[in-house]
Amino acid sequence: SEPYAENAKGQLQVSMRLSLDDSFSKFYRLEDSPIMNYLQQPLYFEVELMSATNQVSLELENCWVTLDEDKMSQPRWDLIINGCPHTDPHHVVFHPVWTDARVQHPSHFKRFEVQMFAFAENEEDLSLQVFVHCDVVICDTRNPLGGICNGQCSDPENRKGKRHISEEPSSKSFVTFGPVIMS
Repeated sequence: SEPYAENAKGQLQVSMRLSLDDSFSKFYRLEDSPIMNYLQQPLYFEVELMSATNQVSLELENCWVTLDEDKMSQPRWDLIINGCPHTDPHHVVFHPVWTDARVQHPSHFKRFEVQMFAFAENEEDLSLQVFVHCDVVICDTRNPLGGICNGQCSDPENRKGKRHISEEPSSKSFVTFGPVIMS
């Protein structure tokens, strides 16, 4: 099946793409489907808020991997929890976003890298296809409400995996990307 980025219903237009490398200048296209990657090779994801004012920022609240395109499916492996990279066992690295010819509002983008890995209950049962899902929060930069809207992993309590109780953010959405096939 073809890779896709799915938007939640609503007014927000949020997309997730897979970059060819850490320059985030060239991206896989639907015609490149299926996307193949080697185990332990990094994957470079970009999440973008499309068509919004510069008064908002996009934050990644939670990102995870499943074997199915259903974001609620089990098993699931966490990549980002409460805005913080989940470092064990799959190291996640955030990449900065700078203004350039394509990026007018860096606050509308988040970029992260994760090492490709096999999801297996045992060594004979390596899964070959994965989907990446992210819960996205859109924050009002003029009035950040705390928690995830204070920025990616800005609250040390979030690092411990505790929920930060705060007012509701401006908007929430989600994106799904996949499949990525491991070889």
